[in-house]
Amino acid sequence: APADGSTFDSGQTVVFEVSAVDDVDGDISASVAWVSDLDGPLGSGAVLPVDTLSSGSHRIGARAFDSAGIPGTDFIDILVRPAMTPPQVFIDRPLDGETVIAGELVLFEGEASDAQDGSLEDAMEWSSNRQGMIGTGLSFQTDQLVVGTHVISLRAIDSDGMTGLDQIDLVVEPAPVELLFADGFESPGAR
Repeated sequence: APADGSTFDSGQTVVFEVSAVDDVDGDISASVAWVSDLDGPLGSGAVLPVDTLSSGSHRIGARAFDSAGIPGTDFIDILVRPAMTPPQVFIDRPLDGETVIAGELVLFEGEASDAQDGSLEDAMEWSSNRQGMIGTGLSFQTDQLVVGTHVISLRAIDSDGMTGLDQIDLVVEPAPVELLFADGFESPGAR
């Protein structure tokens, strides 16, 4: 044990178990030496708990020698996944503290990735503390932001349910008031 092809998380205790029996010497399980092609010697014994395996694909070997010095060897392959960590999330555009004009088309761009899942493009959600959800994905554009200071959040959730978050402040100023009589119309009595 464990079964060939098993997967574990980094830091998880993996219990290696084996039975080694020789026709002449009988049970020689206590003398089994365990080795990983990534981490080297792991220890010895019929049962060996290990919680220090590095992340990656391991070929684990178990070897015992009988009293005549003849080895018996068996191998299994296991995968140790990196420690579960929250996604890395970054807002690239707009910049923190940027000011835009209400009604102006604003481009939002960001990125989200996870050590276990890779790109989280499909799990990205953009929101404003003033307007709720405003977009999804790597990028989107909107001209529907209301006047005021917004806290813009980009959130991504990985397959383990862990959340990554980045936030910026975005100021939306009112559009300039157009002159009511820009065509030169004169009010009555202005002669």
